[in-house]
Amino acid sequence: MTNSSDILIRGGLVFDGTGNPGVKSDVLVRDGTIAKIAASIAASDATVIDAEGLAVAPGFIDIKTHSDFTLPINPKAESKLRQGVTTEIIGHCGFSVAPVLPGKVELLRDYLSPSAPWLPFREMSFPEYLDTFPATALNPGMLVGHNTLRLMVMGMDQRAPTADELERMIALLEDGLKAGALGLSSGLFTSPGSYAKPDEMIAEAVRAQPYAPYLLAQTVLVQEEALRAAASRIQELEVQLAGRDSRQEEESGGFLGGLGKSIFGSSEPARPTSVPRTGAPAWNAPPPAPPQSGPW
Repeated sequence: MTNSSDILIRGGLVFDGTGNPGVKSDVLVRDGTIAKIAASIAASDATVIDAEGLAVAPGFIDIKTHSDFTLPINPKAESKLRQGVTTEIIGHCGFSVAPVLPGKVELLRDYLSPSAPWLPFREMSFPEYLDTFPATALNPGMLVGHNTLRLMVMGMDQRAPTADELERMIALLEDGLKAGALGLSSGLFTSPGSYAKPDEMIAEAVRAQPYAPYLLAQTVLVQEEALRAAASRIQELEVQLAGRDSRQEEESGGFLGGLGKSIFGSSEPARPTSVPRTGAPAWNAPPPAPPQSGPW
């Protein structure tokens, strides 16, 4: 039995998210909740959506986005909803809009100005950030950014934290996790996160374990190992190429051609190993100055 507020999605190929093959079914939605899935559901007063020839699935989770920069100014998130995304995990790559400690507003504004010059930064804790984040058409899950923690405690200093500084960063992280943040994000390719050593990241991950057991700590360690492997491979290539005379280098396209052949099995020039992303601080360099004018 249905009523006028019900929605009946009829005749679609239903994928339930478990990995099972799709099954042609009707789906009854009542009060925003799936009330029934069956081969056929009678509808008297329900609003019927004909899904014949279409797929019906749970909302997709976009696990890696930077929509914390855009959702405050576009809470409808039409571009995501039209792709079936209903949940986003934001605050990635070590960049988060909070916490912002007293006297550090301009520091964070300058740092994130290439990516989000339109955001109205202000002093706030991570719990306050969660409480005041605007209502949106999808479900956002927030991460605490390691780069932001470092900025708040150490600025852009290119060194390891003192014991006191590490404890202060951990306290800010725990403050966010207790309030509902899903974990810690890192960006070891971008300063100041690139100045961190494994011991710093491991200490933060271990202390955060009781609150968010599925932190991105594994990703941090994988990145560290990948960087070590890449450095080792580059040293090997340098040794191999050091014995070549200039004629050999010229025939193979010079140093870049030789490097490309060693890596890719051809004489094409080596592909860039790191390209700074538009809208992000340059590799291991302080961020550019903020724009002199803007909508805020």
